[in-house]
Amino acid sequence: MEVKGPNKTNVMSCRLYLLLLLSILVACKESPKSYIGTYTAVNYTNTKDTIYILKENVYVRKVYDRSGHLALSMKSSWEIANDGITFHSFFLNLDKDIIQYPELLSDTGMDMNVFVEKKLSKTQFCTGYLDNQNCYLKLN
Repeated sequence: MEVKGPNKTNVMSCRLYLLLLLSILVACKESPKSYIGTYTAVNYTNTKDTIYILKENVYVRKVYDRSGHLALSMKSSWEIANDGITFHSFFLNLDKDIIQYPELLSDTGMDMNVFVEKKLSKTQFCTGYLDNQNCYLKLN
């Protein structure tokens, strides 16, 4: 029995398949432009929290207490990290009562890595310790 090497047709088919697979993987990666927009915290009762992700890797954050007074206004930077975003100088808002505990607002020194996901054409990321906890939904 004679053993033959791969023929040109098989080699070309394999190369085309690998090229197609690579194209799909690259196309699935989010571009920084897709992250830009306004995100608001979902199901918060003690605070109203809005994050504006802007061009040039800048984000603006506004947090209002439950009575509607602006409690925190900040501006910092963000960058693409893996399949999401790293926010620099991030305030981890776990929807605590910031009227009773205003000292929570001074904790803005951490970086926060978030995975940005699309569910049913809605874009969101979560910052909580558990799945689907402390989530922010993109409005535009």
